[in-house]
Amino acid sequence: MNLLIYSLFPALLLLLYSGLVTTWIHLAHRPDGHIEDVANRFGWVMLALYLVWIALISIWQSQLPIQTIGQLAAFLGFLVWAGQSYVHTRIRQRLLAILPVGAVIALIFIALVGGVQPTNTPKAVQGLGAAFHISLSMAGVAMLLGSGVYGTGALILHRQLAHRTFGPFFSSLPSLEDMNRLRSIAIYVGWLLITVSLASAIVWTAIFRPGTDLIVSHLHPMLLLWAIVSLLAMSARFNWLRQHRLSWLSVLLAALVLILVLVSVIEFFAGAWL
Repeated sequence: MNLLIYSLFPALLLLLYSGLVTTWIHLAHRPDGHIEDVANRFGWVMLALYLVWIALISIWQSQLPIQTIGQLAAFLGFLVWAGQSYVHTRIRQRLLAILPVGAVIALIFIALVGGVQPTNTPKAVQGLGAAFHISLSMAGVAMLLGSGVYGTGALILHRQLAHRTFGPFFSSLPSLEDMNRLRSIAIYVGWLLITVSLASAIVWTAIFRPGTDLIVSHLHPMLLLWAIVSLLAMSARFNWLRQHRLSWLSVLLAALVLILVLVSVIEFFAGAWL
């Protein structure tokens, strides 16, 4: 069972998602409505398979997949694809799907390299409090990465409009208005999730683990991320900046999110193992 859950299943998902992104890249060069519909349906099949994998890990180890760096990467990949699939029910993402599919492939690869099977699980990631905080954080990160995807799409459309190149690629993306709206919603929801996660972690630490240096130091990158996201959310809410500039900032925020999460996770696990 360990071989199936921790090795074979993620390898299968990596192979299938690679086939999916290859299909979307093909559609970027040769648009085909029938193949696009097949790719969309296959995306839902992939979400179902991914959900089965996450459920198997959770049942097998009696906790959400947050016990190793590899599990966190796998869990984040699931949240990214679940968010992408939900948004697609509202607005067809079309070629924009290439970005989240690529992100999922990278995260599953990181999961395989980092190790999915737990060997020496830190006590800091055990229990309901840790599961609640980490799950909300990962969901918030997934939303912020989504804002980067929509920001990238908006920048592509801005460039196409500026150069008046209205080819097949232009018509295969959502409208500029839709992407700006989705980008703003992703930032708002991401900010809310990170705020609740941060508040729960502070309360949980103060009550159950007072004076724990590891947990407090782990929260420093999250506090910085929360401050940056708060400024960006306020800028979007009160129109402090133009949409084009907000799109650039969303892309930069997505890159910063990855860096801060990497630093936070490595510090958390490395500190817990020392």
